[in-house]
Amino acid sequence: MNIKNIIFHPYRNYVQYRVYSDHNYSLWNGVNNNNLYENKLVHYLIGELKKFTNPIFVDIGANIGLISLPLLASIHDLNIFAFEPNPLTYSWLKQTIFYNKLGTRIKFYQIALSDTNNNQDFFIHSPKLTPGDGLADTKRSGDTTCIKVKTQTIDDWWGSIGSPKINAVKIDTEGAELLVLKGGRNFLKTVKPLLCLEISPTNLKAYHLIPNDIFNWLKAIDYSYTRLDEEIYIAKQK
Repeated sequence: MNIKNIIFHPYRNYVQYRVYSDHNYSLWNGVNNNNLYENKLVHYLIGELKKFTNPIFVDIGANIGLISLPLLASIHDLNIFAFEPNPLTYSWLKQTIFYNKLGTRIKFYQIALSDTNNNQDFFIHSPKLTPGDGLADTKRSGDTTCIKVKTQTIDDWWGSIGSPKINAVKIDTEGAELLVLKGGRNFLKTVKPLLCLEISPTNLKAYHLIPNDIFNWLKAIDYSYTRLDEEIYIAKQK
């Protein structure tokens, strides 16, 4: 990466890394007294991924990396594929990866995973509220601007990188989780990774869905699920 092409942003220290974002970025409000965002999910994933040699994690809806970064800090043979379609948030994540010299361990894509390979509408918010961005406007985070983003299915992406064994996948896409799952049916049936899903009834309304639509779809491909914390669910192959 050419340093002359980098736009410098404010940063905060998080785990052992420098993380770039807006000073008032809303995700920082979720960093708890243990200095972790979504503490319970992070520790659960660390415990699961440490069971494997050279594990691979997929972070769908990576945002600025607050889930991926503590995993990298704790699991030294871990590799990550991260997806973040918002141009601004992606630029922050890119800068974080560059300055912390993580480019050999995390590959990142400015793509929205969905059920089609296409260009689709994507609704973005103000710089401090980008965690509410998505393929539909959930009306939870103020005014939005509609842009076009590239979408791809997990099945096609996974095939394009050689169909590796992937151990765990996190999907937090502000209500589009079922679209992501539907685009990865072959991948899920073949690889059977652990899934960590945000399932928010409020976000799902923007897609005319309810949580049972996701639960029933998971059951149909032989996944069972349990609730980990508030709107976070863990799904495993039966």
